[in-house]
Amino acid sequence: MAITPDFIEEFRVICPACRGRVVLKEDASGIKCLECRRVYPVVNDIPPLVVDLATIEGTYANRTGEVTQLSIAGPDLNATAQGTIALNETGESDL
Repeated sequence: MAITPDFIEEFRVICPACRGRVVLKEDASGIKCLECRRVYPVVNDIPPLVVDLATIEGTYANRTGEVTQLSIAGPDLNATAQGTIALNETGESDL
């Protein structure tokens, strides 16, 4: 039985990493999370929803850029920073 959009909807399949909504990719090669952009491959009509097997689809993965200004303000904190930011393969940073 092939994975279909109806299967995803009927069984309420969600992303195991972020609990976000997932959709079947147009070519049916994987299930993509709309929140964290992880793509879980479909192998032999089975989608093993294992975070370690997922890839990240996004335009910002493995990129470096400049932060012109970052301000954080709160009741006990007021900080400003600027400089270079590097994004890892998932498109996230250590900030």
